[in-house]
Amino acid sequence: MPLVCRLQVMPCISYDVASDEEAPGILSGAALVVQCDGFQELGEVAESPKKVSPEELLLLEQDRTRCRSRRMEGASLPKVLRVATPKDKETAAENDRLCQEAYQRVREIIRRQGIPMRLTTLHYSFDRNMLLCVYAAEARVDFRGLIRELGATFNCHIEMRQIGARDESAIIGGIGICGRRLCCSTFLKREESGYAPQAKPGTGGQSIHCGLCGRVKCCHRFEEHCEMRQRHGGNRHDNGGGAEA
Repeated sequence: MPLVCRLQVMPCISYDVASDEEAPGILSGAALVVQCDGFQELGEVAESPKKVSPEELLLLEQDRTRCRSRRMEGASLPKVLRVATPKDKETAAENDRLCQEAYQRVREIIRRQGIPMRLTTLHYSFDRNMLLCVYAAEARVDFRGLIRELGATFNCHIEMRQIGARDESAIIGGIGICGRRLCCSTFLKREESGYAPQAKPGTGGQSIHCGLCGRVKCCHRFEEHCEMRQRHGGNRHDNGGGAEA
C-alpha cells in the first residue's frame, strides 16, 4: 500500500511525498531522496508516514492538479527514490558549503541591480539542477533580470521564494528575551511557527508581546494552552506540544 509523508527540506519549505510501497526506513526523522519535477531533493520526514489506498493517492494527485498556484516541486507528488545513504548526506553537506560560497556573490548581483529585497538564504537541490533563493521584501519585486543573470552565472534553474517575517527569523535564528534560542528556529514545526496568537489587552506594551520578527511571539501559544487546560479542570501543565512538565 502506498505511503505519503511530509518532507521538510528547510524551515520554510516542506511538501508531501509518496512512496509506491512500504519501506522500513521511511520513518519520522529519516532522510529521504525524492524525485521532483526536474530535480532531486533530500529532506527529513517531518511527520509519521500514513498509508493510503491507490484511490486516495489518485485523489491527492488530482487535488494538486486543480490547484492554481504553481508548486516548486511540480504538479504531482514527488516520489521517494530511497532512504538517504551516508554518501547522499555528504553530497547534501557539500551543497550547503557551495551555497555559503555563493551567498555573497548573489547579494552583490542583487545590490548591483538595485532590487529592494533581502536575501535570506540559498538552497541547492540535491542534484544541483535548481538553486532556490529565499528572500524577504516589503512588496512584490520584479526579479526577471536577476533570474537571467543568476541562471547564466550558476548554470542551473533558479527559483525565487518570498517569505514573511516569521519564516525569516526561523531561518536566521537569534536569541529571544528569555535568553534562549528562538522557538521557531529550534523545535517548532513550520505549521506551529506560523501560529499567530493574540496579545492579551492590558498586559503591557506592544514590545513585550513581539518577538525579533516584529510579530506576536509564538511562545504565547504555550500560555494559551495551559490556560485552556485550567479552564477545563486540568491541574497539570504541558509545554504546548503535548508533553507534560
